[in-house]
Amino acid sequence: IPCVYSDTYPNYVITRDVTTGKYYNSYVNELSGGSYYPMELVSRAEIKVDASTAVPTEASNMVPSHNYSRTYYSVGNSVYVALLLSDNSFSFPSTSQACLSYPGEEVTALYVRDSSRNDGSDQLCVATVNQATGRGNLYIYKVADVRTDNPNPTPVDSYKNCADRITTIFYKPRV
Repeated sequence: IPCVYSDTYPNYVITRDVTTGKYYNSYVNELSGGSYYPMELVSRAEIKVDASTAVPTEASNMVPSHNYSRTYYSVGNSVYVALLLSDNSFSFPSTSQACLSYPGEEVTALYVRDSSRNDGSDQLCVATVNQATGRGNLYIYKVADVRTDNPNPTPVDSYKNCADRITTIFYKPRV
């Protein structure tokens, strides 16, 4: 998980031990100096999961929100919030705690536009594909509204059937 929760740009890697089935969060930070930046393993913690936990898969999209210190990720037709804990590990919600759900659609891309003004204008963009038609949809939300305790908030804007399958979202500010 590329992470911008601090100025040092640490990275978090979620892995699963194939022998034990346990999930781990590894916190990796760059070392300074030279013309390249080697990485250093800072810590490794087990992530507590059970059968009802919404664990990200290899196909999951994951995007951090700097201003809200949370990471959004997709599993199938739902978006969840992973919270960064004080011990540099993540807490994943249960499958019943999706913050966004899209019946009949699959989430194909996520993007967070953090506002440098820190004024609450941060946006979460979610791209989906309609499983029946193959057409892509784009939904835009206020990051402050997309939380586990506020499921399926009304999008600020939406563009239904605006493209074929959307695989990547980029934001280009107006000049």
